[in-house]
Amino acid sequence: MAVLGNNSSDILTVKEPALVVEEIKESYNEESGSEPDDTKLIGYANPFIKINGLRLAYDNIIKFKLSSAGFRPSINIQFLDPDDMLDADFPKDGDLIELYMRSPNNNKYKKIRIDFDILGISSNQLKTGTNYNIRGIMRIPDLLSDITLQYPSGTSYNHLLEVCDKLKIGFASNITDTIDEMPRFNAKNTIQDFIQKTTETSYADDESFFVSYVDMFYYLNYVEVNRCFQVEGPLPDGDYDGATFSNQDKGNEGSEGVQQKFMLSNHKNMQSSTAFIMSYSLFNNAGDIWMKDGYKRYADFYNMDTNEFSSFFVDPLTTTGAETDNVILKGRAGDESYQNQVKYKYFGRSYSTQNEGNLHPNYHYAKIQNHQNNTEINKMGLVVALNGVCSSILKYKSIPVSIFKQGAHAKNRRMAGDELVGREMETEEAYTDPSGYLQDTFLSGWYVVKDYDIVWQKNGSFTQIVYLVRREWPLPYPGGNINQSK
Repeated sequence: MAVLGNNSSDILTVKEPALVVEEIKESYNEESGSEPDDTKLIGYANPFIKINGLRLAYDNIIKFKLSSAGFRPSINIQFLDPDDMLDADFPKDGDLIELYMRSPNNNKYKKIRIDFDILGISSNQLKTGTNYNIRGIMRIPDLLSDITLQYPSGTSYNHLLEVCDKLKIGFASNITDTIDEMPRFNAKNTIQDFIQKTTETSYADDESFFVSYVDMFYYLNYVEVNRCFQVEGPLPDGDYDGATFSNQDKGNEGSEGVQQKFMLSNHKNMQSSTAFIMSYSLFNNAGDIWMKDGYKRYADFYNMDTNEFSSFFVDPLTTTGAETDNVILKGRAGDESYQNQVKYKYFGRSYSTQNEGNLHPNYHYAKIQNHQNNTEINKMGLVVALNGVCSSILKYKSIPVSIFKQGAHAKNRRMAGDELVGREMETEEAYTDPSGYLQDTFLSGWYVVKDYDIVWQKNGSFTQIVYLVRREWPLPYPGGNINQSK
């Protein structure tokens, strides 16, 4: 069984990256002697971006988005080039986008320094200059090279660790090994393809499923996802960063984030921190997912070890005990017809390592186990917009969220709840007091960060859009709970 020393869902560093990404600095006028103070504003109040040595002035950047979605980070920039300076050295094949961003909590968290390969450029000539839109993806040399790799023995965990040496990137995980030893070969396919196929067939036990991705800091993260959904109980420690202000002096003592019990919330007491939720919205993809993948899937193959047909079904995992107090996203309540929505995948003949074959015994089962569970977690979730870039937000981190309603929203919710359950309506003052907050017990609780975007717009500041997912949802309490805290 794959275990971590402290039985935690935290993703911990195993190997540091060796890939060197050159530092970028602001140029200055040597004659004036006015060297800019890199410790305060550069890359903090706005993104610091260079393309072919041309630094984009922040007031010419119209929109900026750095996204963690997908296997590796991507970037999208829309900007105005008023003097057509980019024409002098227009990006060509192999040219890069250079990005530098500082963390609000700079002493504890790493800076974001990424080079991006340019995927595409579009432009539009205007009277005020040329409007550009540039898309890029994190540059990792050799990631897309067709290279032969040979690993005669070892687990998926160890093979991915060795691949990181090849790419000179770091490695991080929330486990210490897997139970899927087998020979693995990459016969002139890309290294990214090898990483993803190895992850797809990774196996630790029947209660585990895996995902891999490269984060903002050049670490390959190899995550056992199920343990990320097992977290509950007391609030975790985290860092509340001050909201991003362009005049904040990052060199001052005490200007960094303060560590305390951490959560994301739209309560007014959080407004001065980057953990403040400015807006939120629910999403539901359940129909699209079950129509494509069913509610469970069978892995069928002919087992050459036993010379018989084998069939194993995968029913997506749920948190132990959740079915008693939560809504499980498996069909409509009281309707059992969902059990007939079953899919099958036939894999042909299978020779395992138990009988001189080249596949680990759970190879086909793991492929379905990982696919079904990684798909299932995308059924329903919450999208929140934060007041700046929160240093504590990382992919697949478990995070508590507390959503409140106030004023007319609280009153309407409370009255509807009282009427629905036949409860005597409480005095109006209990939920119309402007200082009183009604906690939404359906939306509040523990979530897992699936993805996040860091966005910046002209005449604005940084905002972080976080995509949160949840496998089980609480039984709705129509009235909610009154919280008179101010």
